[in-house]
This record gives sequence, C-alpha cells and structure tokens, in this order.
Amino acid sequence: MAMIAARCPQYEVTVVDIDADRIRAWQTDNLPIYEPGLLELLRSARGRNLFFSTDIEEAIDDAEIIFVSVNTPTKTFGEGAGKAADLQYWEKTARTILDASRANKIFDSMEKPAFVFDGRNLLDHEALYRIGFSVFPIGKPPLKQF
Repeated sequence: MAMIAARCPQYEVTVVDIDADRIRAWQTDNLPIYEPGLLELLRSARGRNLFFSTDIEEAIDDAEIIFVSVNTPTKTFGEGAGKAADLQYWEKTARTILDASRANKIFDSMEKPAFVFDGRNLLDHEALYRIGFSVFPIGKPPLKQF
C-alpha cells in the first residue's frame, strides 16, 4: 500500500488493522515489519495520501477498492489439518466488508488485475496466466509464462 500511495499521489490510501499498537507503529519510524526502502516510501506518503486507522467499518464504507491482507495459517483441526490454509480470518474479513459496505466494492471486469504471490504452489498457475495474472512463487525460481 505504501508503494501505491507513493507512486499514485492522486489516490488516498488508508491502511486499517484491528491491532491499535500496529497502527500506531505504522505512524512512526519504528515500523512493525522490515523491508528495505519501506521507511522512505512511508515518509514520502504518510499524511499526504497514506493514512492508518483502526476504524475498519468507516474505511470500508469510504473505499472504492479494497485490498485484503490477513493471516492464513495452516489449519490445526478438521479436514485438511496440518496441510490446508485456515481461512477463518479471511471469512471474517469478507463478512465485515459485506456488512460495512453501503456501495458496491466489487467490479465486473478487470484487465491485468493483480500479481499473485503463491508461497505454497496451491494455485492453478496456468489458469491464472490465461486470465491475466502474473504469478510469482515465494522463495522459488520464477515460473515460466504459459
């Protein structure tokens, strides 16, 4: 989100989190994660068009486009335990978006919609390429384009 805000100053980007301590950290130079160059990107956009909040419902209602990043640990119970992704946080987030949205947040069509980073090789990469995605496995050599 920092890159979008830094490179597209005409758009307002709001990052929300349920963790108030994490949001406070994003507003300082003591970031909750480390990525080379991230602090400089944040400094260029914070307060200009990059904002941080714990008011998730308001941010959802105000947003035209929503990017979701939630924890998807490996399931520890039920079918797929120890192997499949636990999607409970994704499901909770999707329900929150649905409940807080007063306008459509989903678009009918997108051209070259996004990049997909697949650390577990769980996705059908060939199918994703056919519909315009670029797929990059994490920690592995780049995949061939189909």
